[in-house]
Amino acid sequence: ISKYTDNGNTLLSSSVKVFVRPLPVGETDFNSAKYIELTASDTNYSYSDDDFREVTFTNIGYGTLPEFNAFSVKVVMFGDPEGRVYPKVRNLRVVAT
Repeated sequence: ISKYTDNGNTLLSSSVKVFVRPLPVGETDFNSAKYIELTASDTNYSYSDDDFREVTFTNIGYGTLPEFNAFSVKVVMFGDPEGRVYPKVRNLRVVAT
C-alpha cells in the first residue's frame, strides 16, 4: 500500500490498519475464519498531501498462517474525530506466499 497519514500531530491524527482473513484448506465458510491484524513495516507520518509512503504489512508477531485456499483483506482507515484529517491509500498490491 502507498499511504498518506498526517504529520503526527496527536490532536489531528490519522492511521491505517490492514487485516487478513485466510480461509484454511478444507473450509468453505468465510464467516468462520478470523481476521488477523498485520504489522506495518513503516509507521512514519507523511508531511504533505502528496507524500505517500510505501508500506508493507506482514503477519510478523502472529506466527505462520495456516495453509489457505482463499483470503480477504480489510483496510481500515482512521481519521481524526473532527473529520479534518483523514488517511489516503493508493496502489494496493496483495501478495500471498
